[in-house]
Amino acid sequence: MKPSKRVDYSSVCGVAVALTGILLGLKFAGICAGDLVQITAALIVLGGTLGAVLMSLPLAQVRTALRTIPTMFVDPPHGAAGVVELLTRYSRTARLKSLAALEPEMKSIEDPFFRRAMSLAVDSVDSRTVRSILELELSVIRNRLDNPAVFFETAAGYAPTLGIAAAAIGLIQVMRHLDHLDLVGAGVAAAFVSTIYGILLANVVLLPIATKIRARGAEQLGTYRLILEGIVAIVDGENPTLLRSRLDVFLQSDESVEKDRSLAPLLAQAR
Repeated sequence: MKPSKRVDYSSVCGVAVALTGILLGLKFAGICAGDLVQITAALIVLGGTLGAVLMSLPLAQVRTALRTIPTMFVDPPHGAAGVVELLTRYSRTARLKSLAALEPEMKSIEDPFFRRAMSLAVDSVDSRTVRSILELELSVIRNRLDNPAVFFETAAGYAPTLGIAAAAIGLIQVMRHLDHLDLVGAGVAAAFVSTIYGILLANVVLLPIATKIRARGAEQLGTYRLILEGIVAIVDGENPTLLRSRLDVFLQSDESVEKDRSLAPLLAQAR
């Protein structure tokens, strides 16, 4: 059973608040939103930024980053509290029966890292080797989770500069028509729209996405660290009560203790 997708209201509200603030600001300044629609500026800023990023990063990393954009509005199902419940249950099973008795439980685990950790436990690998293998895997996962954020941060560095470049191009066009003074004001205003595009793209879109990716990655790594400690304790035969006390430390910094919906079927069985 796959976890149902939940809307990330933080992202939705963030977009709504940003748009509302920008539009109200324009209204109070007496500027029509249509005045900011400049196709030339958009092409230079968006096209130039994308092109610069493509030259800076591997194509695979770019594709991965672009695929994360829709996920910004979906709440990831990572809940440390649910994992603690499961690990406590697995510890009790291992103590009463054996590590091999945990093998049927693996079929219900969808997360690859969790399943890998359980596999090591079931195979009776010693705790030191289990920790070494999982630490190595965590370092790989950490780099993989960070790659999309690098894409958006790189793009955020290029966008404002390209906005200034587009503004300069617009001003060149204005200077070529100084003999028509009635068009100079409108031309200068249109030129500076490019700068606005670059600044807003970097600070309202690209950097917030990068920050959210890093925050989610840190949350996921925290859950994986919890899994690592729990599995090592299970392999060492630690008392379930002591294991629960050890893992509860991870929940102290978790403001949301909602249980991971991807683990809901297992938790229902545990009850």
